[in-house]
Amino acid sequence: DQGFDVRMSGQDVERGTFSHRHGVVVCQESGRKVPILNECVPGAAGRGKLHSVSSHLSEFGVLGFEYGYSLESPGVLPVWEAQFGDFANCAQVIIDQFLSGSETKWMRQSGLVMLLPHGFDGAGPEHSSARIERFLQLVNSPAWATGGVDVDVSLEGMDDAVSAALRAAGVRTLPPSHAAAASRASPSAAVAGAEDKSWFEGINFSVCQPSTPANYFHLLRRQVLRPFRKPLVVVAPKTLLRLRGARSALAEMGPESEFRPLIGASPTGSAEEVKTVLFCSGRQYYELEAASNEAGASATTAIARVEEIAPFPTDDLEAELKRFPNAERVAWVQEEPANAGAWSFVRAHAAAVTKTAAPKSTGLELVSRPVCPTPAVGVGSMHKVQEALLKKDILATLPTE
Repeated sequence: DQGFDVRMSGQDVERGTFSHRHGVVVCQESGRKVPILNECVPGAAGRGKLHSVSSHLSEFGVLGFEYGYSLESPGVLPVWEAQFGDFANCAQVIIDQFLSGSETKWMRQSGLVMLLPHGFDGAGPEHSSARIERFLQLVNSPAWATGGVDVDVSLEGMDDAVSAALRAAGVRTLPPSHAAAASRASPSAAVAGAEDKSWFEGINFSVCQPSTPANYFHLLRRQVLRPFRKPLVVVAPKTLLRLRGARSALAEMGPESEFRPLIGASPTGSAEEVKTVLFCSGRQYYELEAASNEAGASATTAIARVEEIAPFPTDDLEAELKRFPNAERVAWVQEEPANAGAWSFVRAHAAAVTKTAAPKSTGLELVSRPVCPTPAVGVGSMHKVQEALLKKDILATLPTE
């Protein structure tokens, strides 16, 4: 309704790889393609349209084209969907040379969205991982160097126009990287970006793993509503399409709702009862929730979801930890091997704040699959063994009620 067109390309995106989308149907008599959403939703002046393009299986060429399209049409939401996340391997040149650094090298912003299916479901090493770690390694987050520890810059007493505008908007302090970005902006731009961490930090990528339809909706909508453009990498398993627990009420997509970089925990007991705090991302939440209920630990375990890994929601994570003053164990749980996934990035951003916000804990721990030279094992029986061991490790972190 806000007038933004959506362009979606990738192999079989019209139908959906597993017939889950039905974005376009084809008349068997005339061969005419009918875009369902455009035809079924009553037309109105200024309404945006969905343009689905089933492209050939040449990731390098297609992603390169879509990158160029995003530069020339910043008012369109451009989306490239891989059949499996590891298909991005063949487009690595476009990612490394263009998407990750175009704003720094050429002052060209791109709002291109990459949808990369990712999930350890026994599909083997070629179809399990989108290599989140590669994208996170490309992110120019200041915490890589600072360990997530920054001393905020006070805006009090500063008489420049930008500081005055920020104070009027209720902003009193900024991290050094934010302050540096604000000093180069106009007052109106600084205020517009006051709540947007990726704008202030100059982050070159957003990397997200949403676990709910509402957060996914807001994530995509944010791409075109922002007063700037950043590439967005979305990693998510196809199993969430069929998971009953992964659903949202319409109100969560209505007025006064917004994207949540971190979704807080909802333990069944009081905050003081919580002994273990688990952070995870994406569909891992639903498996942790089931394990917690199975172990009878839902009152003493808090499970929070980091929906936006980059830029990392350090402030939200700190506030979440402070909710549970008696937490004795804090862990990051991932389904990927220890040498893959988001762990290295999370540790750089959350290890220091965990020590101060959860002083009774021994620091941030990792629960994951063991290190592996491939994204996943290639034998179904070994996958089941690893899955059982990971569940055992998870259950071992949970205190009983």
